[in-house]
Amino acid sequence: MKEASNEPVDPVSLIHTAITKELMDNPHCPMARMMTELLQKHNQGDAEALNLALEIAKESLTPKRSLWERIKAKSQKL
Repeated sequence: MKEASNEPVDPVSLIHTAITKELMDNPHCPMARMMTELLQKHNQGDAEALNLALEIAKESLTPKRSLWERIKAKSQKL
């Protein structure tokens, strides 16, 4: 696994990575379309659009626990 570095990550690259991930998971994903539209608005001069797209990208790239992992965790609490 790649080690985390302290180098700053280009926000546009991060957004492109999230768009690619979403499209690979589901070609009809609305999140990918939304991030693409926000990048287009950013390119047209909307500064806030990049921040919003970056928030969506970070959420998209955050690992989610599978249904099985959630059920297993709940059963261990019982």
